[in-house]
Parts: sequence; structure tokens; C-alpha cells
Amino acid sequence: AEAFGTFAGPGSVVVGRDTRVSGEMVKNAVFAGLLAVGCKPIDVGVSPVPSILIKTNRTDAIGAIAVTASHNPVQWNALKFVGSNGLFLNRYEAQELLDIYHQSEFSLVEADAYKSIGRDDDPAREHFAALLEYLDVEAIRKRSFKVVFDSCNGAGSLFTPRFLEMLGCGVVGINNIPDGLFPRDPEPKAENISNLCEAVKTEKADVGFAQDADADRLAIVDEEGRPIGEELTVALAVK
Repeated sequence: AEAFGTFAGPGSVVVGRDTRVSGEMVKNAVFAGLLAVGCKPIDVGVSPVPSILIKTNRTDAIGAIAVTASHNPVQWNALKFVGSNGLFLNRYEAQELLDIYHQSEFSLVEADAYKSIGRDDDPAREHFAALLEYLDVEAIRKRSFKVVFDSCNGAGSLFTPRFLEMLGCGVVGINNIPDGLFPRDPEPKAENISNLCEAVKTEKADVGFAQDADADRLAIVDEEGRPIGEELTVALAVK
């Protein structure tokens, strides 16, 4: 975090996390590192990584750090680094960041230059607004889809049902308690979402959605309970 603040320069840095039990501990370490180099952390709490990207792009933040190990098991945690454009660092930027880290060349500031920690309690606001502006919301609402959703007790549990309800969907949730205790392997591969497949058939739903811990991966199950594979998600979105 000190290296990232040194790399990005002084300014506001969005900091969010997934729901894993180590997240609060690691997040506070990130705050300490950012404060030490004169940055102002903006705590968005538990948040989907895509929402962190959108917020960073659409505010004056100089970057973001997402505390998450994504689809990896619960004992892991990690940091994802985001530039001011709302994109993950490219390999050249990442190398520059690592060079600062390995050389311990941090832009430490005096104590009287420490910023306060800001807070944003609606991290998906910009993300939802962009999607609702883009989608044909009325057409989707008219269809009244029934959706079974599995967040693996991750960040999506706090946001995806809310968004689906904005679209007029009926939502049946499984594994949607945001306690970070993952009831399945977080990677939403076919072999890990059998409960979702069964629930889609049992509930006679139109579709099933599964996400990983930080809600940046989406797997889709069709109306017959068949997992169609993540590779088709973008193709379906284009169609």
C-alpha cells in the first residue's frame, strides 16, 4: 500500500474488499500504508470489484486497492491495484510498483500531513447508474424473469439481488450471507455450482447466476439447470 501510494501520488484512493474473514484486518493494513505516504483512503467497505473500478473511473480518485483473493479459497487474501482510469495496472505499471516496493523507496510524510479516512456507504451507486442507463430496463422488467442467484457468501450477496430487483426480477437466493465463510469453492466452475443447477430446476427459474467472492466472475445456468460455461458469457452479452 505504501508502494502504491508512492506510485500513484497523493490523493484519494478507493479501498474496498470482499467478505472473507481476513478482509477487515488486511484493509486496515492498507489504510496504514496509504496514510503513511500522504494518501486519503476512501473506505467503501464490502464491494464488488467491478463497482470499485467504475467508482474510481467516475470520481477524482487517483486509484484503488481491492482487498480480495477473488476466486481463491477462504484462507487466501490479496490486493488488486487499480489506476485512476478504473483499469487494473498494466504490466509496465505493475513492474514500476514492484520496483518501488522491492527498493523500499516510499514517499513517507510527516505525521501532520496524514489525511483522515473517508467513507462511501454506496459503492455501487455509479455502477448501477451506468448499467440502468445502458440497458433496456423496461423490456427486462416486462419479462419478469425468475432468477436463482448464488454469491458464495461473497460481495455479490449485498449488491446483485438489489440490482436484479431493480430490473424487476424475482430473486431466489442461495449462499447469500455476507460472512465470508464460503459454502463452496468460490470459483464458479460447473463442478462447484451443482446446488445452483438443482435450484434452478426446483424453482422453475428462467436462469441461474453464480459469482465468485469479489463478484467479478459470472457463471450462467440455463432454464434447464445446465451450466453453460463462463466462456459464453461475453458472447451472450454481445448477442
